[in-house]
Amino acid sequence: MKEKDFNLNDGNVALRPIAGGDAEFLQRIWHETSDFEPNYIGPLAKAKKFVEKNAWNDKRKCFIVHLTQDDLTEPVGAVTAYWYDQRFGDIEVGTDIALRWRALGIGTRAKRLLIAYLFRAFPVHRVTGKTATDNEPARRSLEKCGMQLEGVTKKQYIRNGEYVDRAHYALLREDWEGLRETWKLEGNIEPLTPSVSDDIEPEFLLVGEKVQLRPVEPEHLGFVTEVFSHRFTYLDQELVSEDGLKSDYEKDNDDPVCGACWGKKHRVFLIESHEGVPVGVVGLWNYDKRNLSVEVGTMILDEKARGKGWGTEAKLLVMDYAFKSSPVERIYAGTNQYNRAARCSLSRSGLRLTNLIAGIHEGRRSPSGAALYDITRDEWLNEREVPDA
Repeated sequence: MKEKDFNLNDGNVALRPIAGGDAEFLQRIWHETSDFEPNYIGPLAKAKKFVEKNAWNDKRKCFIVHLTQDDLTEPVGAVTAYWYDQRFGDIEVGTDIALRWRALGIGTRAKRLLIAYLFRAFPVHRVTGKTATDNEPARRSLEKCGMQLEGVTKKQYIRNGEYVDRAHYALLREDWEGLRETWKLEGNIEPLTPSVSDDIEPEFLLVGEKVQLRPVEPEHLGFVTEVFSHRFTYLDQELVSEDGLKSDYEKDNDDPVCGACWGKKHRVFLIESHEGVPVGVVGLWNYDKRNLSVEVGTMILDEKARGKGWGTEAKLLVMDYAFKSSPVERIYAGTNQYNRAARCSLSRSGLRLTNLIAGIHEGRRSPSGAALYDITRDEWLNEREVPDA
């Protein structure tokens, strides 16, 4: 990057406005592992949409963090701000630093740069930040930015299947005025080296012993169309055409009756071999916001992949992900009551048979009935028993 690209800097830490080419980097750092703030934003297409649509209000409050040392061009993180309550000048800041550059003070310095910019450029009265109460590194960073603890909200969000408390911090303009000169004196020009030397996998994958799951991107819709056309032969094929699926993919709604929706509350993954060969699709469908329930469904297209337990493992991976990262309280599934293979897979995935409905299957009149299965969050986390066969 050229020096003119940076308009906010502190020694060798600099901020530049977010740009269209940053989507892949942002998706990578959002999905990197963290013991305190596990996160999943979505497929790359959603990260691109965030950037293109100015999802953080406007790009004047969203910056990429760079180190301006040793001709380093690699971005190392991002800082963002959004109005919590613009009427009263209340704005919230957040920081994401790439795993290999954490624990070096970069996040604190980047937040200070952003905070100083916000107080000078906007009618900001207070800057706030929040983190899990047990995230000591993040709490120390907020405190080094002059923020004071204002309170704790109990069990505010879910992390690894459990509700956790969140600490709320704030810095007032008059307090920042007394700190700004001190911050300038603490600028650092000493070269920094990565705290983690290993390369970070740039893609979000759910990996099991037999398969891996990859979030569906637009370039995968041709394969998904083939899967859906093979599976949903009773539907109007226009609905499962590539154009039809692309139209649904680009929607972003929470309609609980829209089973083919690719919106933010619906997670759809490719099932792949560990070599990256797609064999099918697994999805979380029909999200019911009121009852916090979702349907799991698996479709294996590659006949050579059937009967190997790949669909079962795909369900296990995506269900564990759903219960541990989303406010889902119940996952359910249904199949033809005489589909022994599908019923065996659902049982081996930990779901229990709850009902048999005669003469109805997937919304159609049928000589066979539907077998319905489900499992609750509590059962998944505490009482689940998965049969051996």
